Amino acid sequence: MQNKTHLQERNSEFWKATGFIIWGFIVAINFLPGQIGLISNLSQALDFSSKISGTVAPNILIVLFRHILTFASGFAIIAAGYGFGKFLFQKLLKNFKPGNVFLYHFGFGQGALIFFLLFFGYLGLLYKSVIYCIILAGLLLCFSSKNEINFSGSKVGKFSFFEKTLFFILIFSAAVNLMGSLIPETYFDSLVYHLSIPRWWLLHHKIAIAPYVNQTYYPLNMEVLFTAAISFSNSSGAKMINWFFALATCVLIYETAFSLTRKRGISIFSAVLYYTTPLLMMQTWRTGNEIGQGLWEILMIFNMLRYFKSEKKIYLILAGAAMGLSLGAKHPAMMSLLSVTGAFWLWNIFKIKLPLKAILKKYTLFLAFTVLTAGPWYMKTFIATGNPLFPQFAGKISDFRGELRENFGNFTTDQPAITHPKNIATALWDVTMGKHQGAFPGAVYLILAILLLIKKPLNNETKFLLFYLIPYTFLWITVGGAYLRRFLPGLTSTAVLLGTYLAAIDNSDNGLKSFVKTFMALLMLFNVYFSFVMVVGGHGALNFLMAKEDEYTYIRRPRMAHPKYGGEVFRYINTELAASAVILFISETRPFYAERDFIWTTAVMGKNPIVEWSNSSESAQQLYEKLKEHKVSHLFFSLAEYHRLKGYNMFYWSENGREVFKTFWERYIALEYQSDYSYLYRITEEKHILPKNLILEDTAIR
Repeated sequence: MQNKTHLQERNSEFWKATGFIIWGFIVAINFLPGQIGLISNLSQALDFSSKISGTVAPNILIVLFRHILTFASGFAIIAAGYGFGKFLFQKLLKNFKPGNVFLYHFGFGQGALIFFLLFFGYLGLLYKSVIYCIILAGLLLCFSSKNEINFSGSKVGKFSFFEKTLFFILIFSAAVNLMGSLIPETYFDSLVYHLSIPRWWLLHHKIAIAPYVNQTYYPLNMEVLFTAAISFSNSSGAKMINWFFALATCVLIYETAFSLTRKRGISIFSAVLYYTTPLLMMQTWRTGNEIGQGLWEILMIFNMLRYFKSEKKIYLILAGAAMGLSLGAKHPAMMSLLSVTGAFWLWNIFKIKLPLKAILKKYTLFLAFTVLTAGPWYMKTFIATGNPLFPQFAGKISDFRGELRENFGNFTTDQPAITHPKNIATALWDVTMGKHQGAFPGAVYLILAILLLIKKPLNNETKFLLFYLIPYTFLWITVGGAYLRRFLPGLTSTAVLLGTYLAAIDNSDNGLKSFVKTFMALLMLFNVYFSFVMVVGGHGALNFLMAKEDEYTYIRRPRMAHPKYGGEVFRYINTELAASAVILFISETRPFYAERDFIWTTAVMGKNPIVEWSNSSESAQQLYEKLKEHKVSHLFFSLAEYHRLKGYNMFYWSENGREVFKTFWERYIALEYQSDYSYLYRITEEKHILPKNLILEDTAIR
């Protein structure tokens, strides 16, 4: 009887293994043909782009020294945050000494640094000298005593070939990401607000609402750290924050996976699975906020799992604080909050079988610290608008609409919600196969996902991850439109979950585990190669890294997903204009590289100040006075950007406003500089040559 049962189990494992292999090949066969062409493009990717006429290449030694300073600036900020975290835990939680306490120092220390900068920013004291003092204080706290960093399982025997292979992939990935992080920022959203808002804060020495830029109402935890970086570095210094955060997230994933599996190799696999996600790698080359959001989300899950094991309230409190920091990074973290809320209640009702009153008491503690740590951002927005989620639900929770255009509704994602059952069911396949915008997850996640159907959960904690990720994934597909950037934070827990199922295979006696590990490692290595080609080919990183061109020449090159940008105009602004100049950007929405004060707007949802002021003026003289009131000395107009963004109807003149602007142009506008379809105009009362009015030309307004 026992032999028969054993035989049935072996047959069951055989068919499961067969099913997994067939599924893996189906995914790979459908996935790889769309990517395989990259393999033949390596020599082309390594070629330097042709030199732009008239540009002077910088000194390579100076450039290499700047790269070192850029890396050092990012490290200084991260280390300062770590120092604040270490200090707070040593003073406030003296008896809290888990083996991997350094994770808490890092994760919550960055939050502490953000709060310090926020405090001085709200007071209007956001001066470089103040930022330098805060960073220096954090560094002193960091290195004033020994930093004990211990990884779970690090001393459990020699490293296997599989583990060494994973380390190689991780190091290769980190090197590729470092290349992308050291090049100047060209990502559209960053130049519109992720970096432009911090630049504006520094110019005005305060954290406040920028007129006509509704993104300044957002929660902006990561942007506060970017502010510190660009206060003594450049856009690459801000990118380094994400580079360090991504590696720290890998450590958190490793520790979370190890707590569930007790397997070092599988835990490293979970971390590398996340880190080699192509879109995640690309985000380390950008100054977005999804990586920070993801770090705090996995820190929340890490503490939640520890709470379920120990029932110590401190872990529940820390889980709430981590969730709050994630909500302070970006509104979509609300998907995580809703999902962990559901998982928390389901777990306690069906697994722990606690009374509802007891569950409510525990959840209230978690939620209180969530609200407390997210509060500074949402309270600021609530005070300013009466709606803590503005610009979402604008005009509904409160009457305030700010500078939103009248025809603009809720802004949730770059892709519409998915509601059709068939599209919901095929969403994970469609994302993997690149059928959605920005869909670069690689094939590993989808291949491993079949294990959720053919393998049992490894343990009870794995079931909690299922309770958490099933609604999270559903919300991302439906509300978030399966836009992968919105789910990058969720991939941290997904990597842990899939690692636990890989651990179940690793525990089996059949030969499937060797095949799976080899196959997964090859696919992850392909992801890294794909990303390498993207950074050196698609972004032309070697041109800047090896001093073939300077920053202004680099940013003016049109490249994949990064439209034409007036680099030479910014060079002129920063070297020729008086320090008192104020530039009004009227079609170009990416002002970051201007080192002079500026007023700008966003094409998607914001009003255009030049149109608003023209439409509300009765004469050209009145418009001129309004510009003088705002100290505007120059106008920046990009014809290329206007044509690219004209679908958003940026120039919505009234009949009178159009005539007012036409007359104003003829009286007060002189061309100062032009390059790459970008024009810098000077406002003057002196006699001047009248430039062509491209803004009102029929060809420009169709």
